[in-house]
Formats: sequence, structure tokens, C-alpha cells
Amino acid sequence: MEQPPHDPPIPPPPGSPSGETAQDTSGPPQQVPAPQQVPAPQQVPAPQQVSAPQLPPSYAVNPQGYAQQPGYSAPGYPASPPQAGYPAPGYPAPPPPNAYRNPAPPPGGYYGAPAPNEGKAVASLVLGILSMMCLGIVGGIPAIVLGVMGRKDIARSGGALGGGGMANAGIALGAVSSVLTVGSMLLVLVPLLIGGMSFASSSGVSSGSTSPAPPAYKAPSYTTPAPQSENENSTSSTRGTLKVIEPHRGSGSLERQLIEAFSRAKEKGRGVLVETAAAQSSASREFDTSLNDRRMQRALGAVDLVRVDIEEFAAELASLSMYTEAVPYFYKIDAAARPTDAISADEWDDNVPQNMAPVLESFVAGTLRKRRSPSPLGTNL
Repeated sequence: MEQPPHDPPIPPPPGSPSGETAQDTSGPPQQVPAPQQVPAPQQVPAPQQVSAPQLPPSYAVNPQGYAQQPGYSAPGYPASPPQAGYPAPGYPAPPPPNAYRNPAPPPGGYYGAPAPNEGKAVASLVLGILSMMCLGIVGGIPAIVLGVMGRKDIARSGGALGGGGMANAGIALGAVSSVLTVGSMLLVLVPLLIGGMSFASSSGVSSGSTSPAPPAYKAPSYTTPAPQSENENSTSSTRGTLKVIEPHRGSGSLERQLIEAFSRAKEKGRGVLVETAAAQSSASREFDTSLNDRRMQRALGAVDLVRVDIEEFAAELASLSMYTEAVPYFYKIDAAARPTDAISADEWDDNVPQNMAPVLESFVAGTLRKRRSPSPLGTNL
């Protein structure tokens, strides 16, 4: 800043080099005139502060407004204090105006706060837990899909979203529940498919049979005596549409009765199936009970069934090469009452219509090729 002018000094009187009044010792002292009144200097108004151009921080400004190296001042003038907005010599420049603005939030939020969890990752974990508890594959597949989508969104967020562990857990639980569900379904369905195929193959053997269509089911009608004129040497009964003949010792030899049964059946275009039975055999009773089932009616619809008691005709059965050590056995015979083919109840499991009917139908039609047991002992096939 510019200094105000000083008062001008009063000049000394002429002849006095030092400015003191010379005294005349030889005469009387002279009267020194009074100094003239010098008017006071006028007050100079302070100059208006003009904004100086922005200078590098390493320079200072002297009173005359000239840039000056730091640490130096104009000759005869003290170093002026720094003006507002300009740094003092030796100090760094002030920060830019936007230095104190709030910076962008860090990826994890302010003050270390955790990032929010991604929504699809949370849903994947919930569905994965439910799939393990009750939903199975219905919840497992959506859990896997949402988990994969959630992981992609978390990776694209650059750390602004969390929940990667939840997404991984949801994917793992969904995969495990889906595998368990598929495995349990296979354990149930595979045996059913195998059983259905085996049943279809056993029943499909008789696809070429010319037996009539299965008759409608009727109530059992046990022991309906046939007229004596039809067969004087045997008694017969009907089970639905199936004719059952039971030979007796008092009606003649077994061979004669079988020949006559074969002859009558042939006149009607039918065949004869001989069954060896025993009154005390549970297998014989189960077979007899099943004759009223419509599947058995269809299987035996092309033959007349001749039931021979092995206790009553043991010797004659042996002479005809029919096995008597176990019951029931089933024989197809010719016109001379000789067996041409035979099977036993070993060809099926339980003595129930769904097991017996397909095998007997194929046996009667002559299409039963694969068998579990060999021909009975003493049978010439």
C-alpha cells in the first residue's frame, strides 16, 4: 500500500551549515523571525483495492503491484502482508473450490456400511430352502435360475450390491433338491415300467389267438348239473360260459371219459384242457375260485376244462404219463387221451387271475414259447 507524504523539513537559515542559529558575540542578538505556518497536508484518500491478476503461488506482490521473488522486497520498503486470496511467501496454494465437496460414495457405502443384498439372490436362497423342505424340483429349478441371474447382476454392480453367498447357496440347494426329486421319481417309475412291459409281453404272446371276445361277467353258478343225455359217464358244471367236466370212477375208465370229452368238444370246434387237482390243495382251490373272473373266462374260452382228482385216478393218470406229485398241472390231449403239451402253476407267481390268465391263454393257443419250468416228468411232448 502507498505511504502518505511526510512533512517537508524546514531549511536552516543562511550561513548555518548545521541548521543552528548563529550568535553574534560582538553585538546585540538579532531577532529571529518566527517560522511561517505550513499548512497541514491534505488527507489523501486511500486507493481502492484493485484485484491483482492471479499469480503463481511462489510470487508475492509488493506495494507497487509488481511481482517479486519470494523472500525479497522493494528497496526501502518493508515486505507487505499478503492480500486476501493470495498465499503468503513459502506457503502452498489454497485448494481448488470444489476440493471440499462430498466425494462419490465408496463401493461399500459410507463408514464401512455393508452393501445391500441383490433381490434375486435372496429369492434364490429362499426357494432353495423350500425346495429341500417341500417343493422339490418345483422350487429347485427357479432357485438355480434366480441364483445365476443374481450373480451376474452382483458382478456388474462393481461391489455396490452384495448377496453372492446367498446366490451360491440357492443354486446349490436347488441343484441338490432337483437331483433328489428326479432320483426318487426314477425309483418309483422304473419298476412300474418294467412290470408293465413284462405284463404286456406275456399278454401279447396270445395276440394271434382266435378265442372269442371276453364275455360279460356273471355271478358264480356252482354245480349246475348237465342233462344225463349229454354225457353219461361224467358230471359237468358251468362257470359263466366255461364248461367244467369232472370224471368219476363209477362212470368208467379215465381214458374212456377223456376220449369222449375230446370227441364232444371237437364237434363244437373246441379243445380239451385237463387239470389235475386235489381236494385238499390250496392251489387247486385258488384256481377253482378264479374261474369266475372274466380274464380266466377269456383265457379258457376255447376249451372245455376237465378236472381230474389225482387221489381218485392216481394209477390211471400215471398210465397216461400225467404227473401226480404236485397240483395243479395242465395238459393238452389228443383224440387218444394222450398228453401233447403240459405246464404247471410254476409258470406264474401267485394264483391270481392277472397272473394265470395270460399264461393259460397263450398255452391253449399254442403260442407259449418261453417257460420257467421243464415239462412234467413222464410226459412225452
